[in-house]
Amino acid sequence: IKPLDKVAILASVATTRSVVTVEEHQIAAGFGGAVAELLSEYNTVPLERVGVLNTFGESGSGEALLSKYGLDVTAIESAIRRVVKRKSACLPR
Repeated sequence: IKPLDKVAILASVATTRSVVTVEEHQIAAGFGGAVAELLSEYNTVPLERVGVLNTFGESGSGEALLSKYGLDVTAIESAIRRVVKRKSACLPR
């Protein structure tokens, strides 16, 4: 996504103090990487990236492919739970 909306992302991070990105393609050099690069310059907050790991794609139904590549609701929910847990561990008590 170019240009990356840095202002919107940083405003969201200021409120949520955590980030989960989801992309339906290779995770390498994707949106999550661009967000990670931005955050490394401005903030240290928990980040979870959901996307296709280094593998070739296959054909199939949308639902089956989302599940196979870890992009289904369960995978996204797991990423959110991980980032919330990490955020909680970083917050002062």
